[in-house]
Amino acid sequence: MKKVISTHIDTIHYDAPTKTLYVAFKGGGTYKYQNVPQDTYNNLDSSQSKGKYFIDNIKNKFYNSKV
Repeated sequence: MKKVISTHIDTIHYDAPTKTLYVAFKGGGTYKYQNVPQDTYNNLDSSQSKGKYFIDNIKNKFYNSKV
């Protein structure tokens, strides 16, 4: 898991072979998002506002479940 600078996101991790994105939130809870393209993860990782990018491009767009 990679620690990131964000108000709401604590860490992120991407498993390329399975296209699974893991997001741990500062408020608690870690979720996995399935079938996330590598570019989407790269853009999240390099985004100035990870929370905004997450809401606009990942949340409610990929099947997810709590880990």
